[in-house]
Amino acid sequence: MQPCRGVHELYYSERIAYLPNSYFPSDDERAIAPAPSRREAGLPDEGMVFCAFNNVLKYMPEMFACWLRILAAVPGSVLWLPQLTESAQQNLRREAEAAGITPNRIVFAPFVERQEDHLARLSLADLFLDTLPFNAHSVGMSRNSSASSMSSKDRSRRAPICPSV
Repeated sequence: MQPCRGVHELYYSERIAYLPNSYFPSDDERAIAPAPSRREAGLPDEGMVFCAFNNVLKYMPEMFACWLRILAAVPGSVLWLPQLTESAQQNLRREAEAAGITPNRIVFAPFVERQEDHLARLSLADLFLDTLPFNAHSVGMSRNSSASSMSSKDRSRRAPICPSV
């Protein structure tokens, strides 16, 4: 079903190529470097690695509290996030400590220059945790390259992206 098909064509000189059942095309042939070890990535040698590499603007207090409850329920697990500003990292660690979670169980991944290195390290995550109300987009597609699982939930019409990838 394509309810808008034909409605906007008069505004474009280009010919529109409709891709059925597709919202977010992705290159599934991107190069991926060899995966680093968990230790090289700053992760513990053992324990479940929950990963949420979405933009920090998507980290709503309710979602972060949910992630902390998951950490509390899974001993030895860590939450792996992208490197943020120092103040943002301190704030998240403070919230973790207030929830009874040891702050070092929040691990921040440093920025890597090459996309293939970033894609390689994603394979170290055991489970990706999505955000609400705005789901993963490119992060969800990158996660597909790593063959890791993702937990996501479509709770509104505003955020149906990641459950479909």
